[in-house]
Amino acid sequence: MTLLRPRPGATADVQALLEELDASLAGSEGLLLSFVTGVESNRLGRIAFWHSKEAANREATRDHVLALRSRLRILSLDTQEVLMEVKSGHVPPELASMLAGYADLDEPEVA
Repeated sequence: MTLLRPRPGATADVQALLEELDASLAGSEGLLLSFVTGVESNRLGRIAFWHSKEAANREATRDHVLALRSRLRILSLDTQEVLMEVKSGHVPPELASMLAGYADLDEPEVA
């Protein structure tokens, strides 16, 4: 999860960078779901759900992603990035069936 408080006049640029970051990670192996939040209390954000912490960390260290994150920090007064592992929770059946294809990511494919 990333939360940002844009510098005065930089809200549109921060929003565009968050959307570019989200788009650049779309299709990454292990990404289950991600979205960019709108302006709330002068904050913008991005939330992503990954199959594993390793998958999230692997993608977070790509050069393009690091460059986008650096630009976001420059345009923001306050940046919070948090990586949390989910230990329990509820997944609605509709979402569970959509994500079911990722359940076998750790197992080799059989041809």
